[in-house]
Amino acid sequence: MTGKGQSGGDIGFIGCGVLTEAVVRGIRARFSRPVIRLSPRSEAVSRRLAGEFPDVIREASNEDVVRRSQIVFLAIRPDQLEQALAGLTFREDQTVVSFVATAPVARIAALVAPAHRICRVTPLPGIARCKGPVILFPALPEIEALFQDLGDLIVARSEDEIRDLGSASGMMSQFFMLQQAMAVWLETRGVAPDAASLYVRSMLAMLGETALESPGVGFNALVDGHETPGGLNEHVRQSLAQAGVFDAYATALDSVTDIKL
Repeated sequence: MTGKGQSGGDIGFIGCGVLTEAVVRGIRARFSRPVIRLSPRSEAVSRRLAGEFPDVIREASNEDVVRRSQIVFLAIRPDQLEQALAGLTFREDQTVVSFVATAPVARIAALVAPAHRICRVTPLPGIARCKGPVILFPALPEIEALFQDLGDLIVARSEDEIRDLGSASGMMSQFFMLQQAMAVWLETRGVAPDAASLYVRSMLAMLGETALESPGVGFNALVDGHETPGGLNEHVRQSLAQAGVFDAYATALDSVTDIKL
């Protein structure tokens, strides 16, 4: 589809990669409107989304996205931010939402002036299914309304808090390594691979749902509720604690804040 004219409620994305695709799919899972306007890169993702959804439009340029959108999302690598925004003309009445993890609001504001309604949002891939946490700072009513039903919305109190919450997302890939280690161990004991995989996936999904559905219950209480004195769970937890596994989690997360993306 080709975009023409300007729509006051349209939203646009500068940068069209994996994260943009997930957010667009989440939005369309909840809302049939507004019109969504995509920058032409990545070509494969922008063409796929425009071909799948009737009101998702692949624009010819980033300038077209900015000109025709009321809310503009920045889904750009930190090292490409200045280059991608150079020459783009933002309006004072626009809202700009940044997915750029390492760029503070003040840096974005300098690049998109005279637009001044600016916030940062940190979604995760599960937003495509309206699952998982979505971090917002600072709170803007129109952005809260957009993301409220796309996952568990968390409004951070400061940029330090959005940084630290975002750093915890560094635990995602190791979660699957944990699943793999459990499944491989079961296979070495003679369990069929399909059965091992399903058991591990189902059990850990159950535990995640238990925690999510028990917001008033502390994690220590959940630990107590899932082990008995001298039982399997207590034994495994104590073995991992003695091996320093849980301390290693904190050390790894501390190191994330030193990474320059």
